[in-house]
Parts: sequence; structure tokens; C-alpha cells
Amino acid sequence: MTMKKKWVLLHVYLLATFISAQNVTIEGTFNRFITYYISSVDINTGGSDVQLFTGRLSSDSYPVTVKINFSIQVQSPALGIPDNTTLIEVETAEFEMVADIQLDNRDLSTDNLVIYDVFGDEVNVSPIEVISSLDISDFEDMFGVIVQTGRLPDGIYTFKFSVLSSEGVLLDDEEQIINVTTPTTLQLISPGGLSIENLDQNEIYTTYPVIQWESETFSSGVIDNCDECGFFVRIAEFRCEDHATLEEAIEALTVYPLDQAKGWQLLGDVNGDNLWQISEVTGSQLTFIYPTSGAVDLMSGGIYVWQIQKRISTTAGINEINSPIYVFQIKDLSTNPVMQALQEILPDEIFNNFFKPCGPLTGYSSKGIFKIDGIEGDFSTLNALVEEFNQGTRTLITAEVQ
Repeated sequence: MTMKKKWVLLHVYLLATFISAQNVTIEGTFNRFITYYISSVDINTGGSDVQLFTGRLSSDSYPVTVKINFSIQVQSPALGIPDNTTLIEVETAEFEMVADIQLDNRDLSTDNLVIYDVFGDEVNVSPIEVISSLDISDFEDMFGVIVQTGRLPDGIYTFKFSVLSSEGVLLDDEEQIINVTTPTTLQLISPGGLSIENLDQNEIYTTYPVIQWESETFSSGVIDNCDECGFFVRIAEFRCEDHATLEEAIEALTVYPLDQAKGWQLLGDVNGDNLWQISEVTGSQLTFIYPTSGAVDLMSGGIYVWQIQKRISTTAGINEINSPIYVFQIKDLSTNPVMQALQEILPDEIFNNFFKPCGPLTGYSSKGIFKIDGIEGDFSTLNALVEEFNQGTRTLITAEVQ
């Protein structure tokens, strides 16, 4: 009896020594996205077509028997989930490692049988089982958001990859906590407004406008993993003779970017130089000054439209969010004696109807020859008429364009 007890104690001691002597570690990277679509993860099988995690499982000695666990937890008080609740948790059967293992969350599905080591050899990990998954019917608010948007609702999500011993002892893990917030704000500030009819309220006095808008900015982690993400701008001329709407103008030839093949100019790579890093901007208000080179020079009197595009990374690819379109005019400060005289003679309403941007006299200029009451005159005649109006000896009966 005494000898048997000694043998059991020795066996346990040797097993514990063997496990502790093997240092099994997991290293990897979670790919961060701004929006997570629920279709990216099948909560019934754990399957996914989106790479959320990639890494490497290694040991300082082989062989070693382990199993892998992957889980996603959610906390969203607004949706009635005040504490961390498992959205999906899958786990492999125990398997023997004889070399380092390449890890990818897309391999952990109940439909999958094998994963691969660093030499490309198959490693049987079946059966892969769903240990736990969220019962959507218990969370009606969350289910409503998913049905309406197809996305994971806003909340704090914990993504975790773990390696366990055959007895279920945690050997190592990698964890990423992400605050998922649906981007909603992309509002233009200045210059300009939404209507061509109000250009007199949206005039600027420089050919190098300061473009300002408001939006949630990116975290550096998202930008680092998404070369296509960022803020983009498109600026075009509004030509009254060619464009009936702001939409037509913004889709026409751009003054910026100069290269028409680009379509949009990334703000952060102006003229090929790294002048403005999106990832370094803090706060919600952003500013961009029209460049002095690499763009068409803006002209006094010109009407221009502009729009901002925000590209964000989602588990369904790149999502493009477009702002409204703003229009502004650059004030023409040149002196035109004819226009000055007509502005003094005509009531504001009549003058503005004739000479407003895209009005009936847009694009026309005076030849310096006038007929007043049927009598031909010149600039001196017009100036004399202005004086008579100022003195009250003349009044306007009607004005029309022929």
C-alpha cells in the first residue's frame, strides 16, 4: 500500500514537472475595424470569412498536447447587456503539436477539421465545438439593431484567443478590447452652403479657401491596418451653363484633385507629400487649406462645390461615407463701372434677379453703348442718369432684359 501511494505521488509530480517545463505561448494581432457586420461571424458555427486574428502558437519543446479557444464577448448597457456576455465561443479538441502552429480565426469553425503548422502540414483539431453563443431572443433590443443595420450594435467587445492544456488549464492568451461606435457625424462647416440660391451669403474673399468639417476622427490602430482609410476631398467648378444641380457639378471635372483619374484627393498625401496625418488629428473639427500647387487656381468670381468622403474599415470591406455638397463663390473685387451704375439705379430685388449667379445676364458684359428712353448714349450718359436718380429727378418705371 505504501509503495502504491509513492508511485501515484511520483506520477503526479512528473506530470506537473513535464507540463511546467513546456512553455506554450500564443502571439498574434487582432485586425481592428470601425464597423463589424454580424454576417462576418456565424454564431451557430463560429465560422467567419473575415480575418479578425492572425498569429502563431509555439512551444519551447515538442510534442505537446493542447487545445485552442476563441471567444467574442459584448458589453452594451444601452441594449440591456450591462456585463460581459459571450457572443460566441468555440474550442478545438485537444491535439498534439509537433511544430509551431499558424493561427487564424477563420479556421475555427465547426465545419473545419484541420489547421496548419508552419511547415504546411495538417493538424487534426476536430471536432471544433461551439461552447457558448448568445441567444438573440433574450436580447430584443440587440436583435432589433442587428435586423435593421446588419451590424454588431455599439458596445465594448472583447476578442480573445487562448491556448489550453489538455486538462483545460490556461497556458497563454491574446486579448483585444474594442469600443465599437457607429460613425455618424460628417458635417461640413465652411465655406459655403447647400443652395446655389444663397450665394450672396456664402461669398469668400480668398482664392485659397480654408475647408472645415466635423467628424469622428480615426484611431491610429484603424489607420495602421487600412491603407485605404481616411478623409478625402473633391472640389469642382460650378458652371451655370453646364450644371443644373450641385450633384452635376461635383461629378464634373475637378479642380482638386488635378488628376481626374483619382476622383478624390486623400487629405494627408497632398501633392505626394505627407503633410497632414489623419491619425494624428484629435478632436472632431478638421481643417484643410486649398493648396498653392498641384491644383487648378481658383478664380475671383468663380463658383465652386466641394464634398468630403470618409472611408472606414469594416468586416465587409471599405465603407465610403459622403458628406453633403457645399457651394461657395469667390468675391469678384474688380471694379465694373457699368455694374456699379446699374446697382445704384435698379432696386436690389431687380438687380439681383438679373445679375445673381446663374441669372439671365450671367456671362454677359457691357460694350459701353446704351439706349436710355430710346436714345443712344455712353458711360457719361449713364453716369448722368445715376446722378438724376440720386437727385430724385428720375424714377424707374420698368426694367427688362431683351
